Amino acid sequence: GAATVGLPPAWVDVSEEISANMQRAKTKMAELAKAHAKALMPSFGDGRDDQRAIEILTHEITDLLKRSEKKLQKLSMKDSSEDSNVRKNVQRSLATDLQTLSMEFRKKQSTYLKQLRQQKEVCHSVLRCFRNSDACATYLTLIKNLG
Repeated sequence: GAATVGLPPAWVDVSEEISANMQRAKTKMAELAKAHAKALMPSFGDGRDDQRAIEILTHEITDLLKRSEKKLQKLSMKDSSEDSNVRKNVQRSLATDLQTLSMEFRKKQSTYLKQLRQQKEVCHSVLRCFRNSDACATYLTLIKNLG
């Protein structure tokens, strides 16, 4: 008789989908890092376009990570005994990668927000300085002497 080639189990497709989502999230995280750097650079614009790009990327990455998490949970519910060990190993590996990626994303977000806050504090200090002319003169002298 003719040999029939069976299709891989459904969980293989799900695991490949999770991997693809995580890869897309990594690519978007690299774009987000560039957008963060650009937004933190001094510019003459109001930075609204940069902020909008950051919001969109953040939303897309969050969505990809959440979808991956849901698919991973779905993967753990399926139990076919003949390949359960392989499936569990793949599942564990994906769970570890997803957790690492999520932590990296949260860390980058928190670092960016901290840098943004520090930048605003410096701006406020400079503005306060210009409101108080004596302090301003001292500040400008100090900067001139440093340069």
